[in-house]
Amino acid sequence: MQFLMFILMLSPQAAIVLVVLIAVIFGDNVWHVWVPWLCGIFVGGITHFFFTQTVQALLYASNTMFVAFAVDKATGYVDTSGNKLYAQIAEQISEQQQKQQELANGVVAIKNKKRCCC
Repeated sequence: MQFLMFILMLSPQAAIVLVVLIAVIFGDNVWHVWVPWLCGIFVGGITHFFFTQTVQALLYASNTMFVAFAVDKATGYVDTSGNKLYAQIAEQISEQQQKQQELANGVVAIKNKKRCCC
């Protein structure tokens, strides 16, 4: 039974459909031993849907913020409201740009270095 539950958690849609079909077909004639397993499968599927949607919403929100910061940076907008989050993200972006520039300069310097053939 545990193996079946593991397989059904790989496909939450199929798990929910199976639990609903068992409930419709058997009704009140389901063995009492099956009830906790079926409840676990159903709640697991619903939880999967909930967390998948929540994660997608958070990812879209963070992507939107980064695009907004990039647009502000490209247009030269400077925030004067004193927003700490905006200041911290702008600082992190500038640090990453400096690191990428230093890395690019280091790679160019290594390529331009003459090799000795002694």
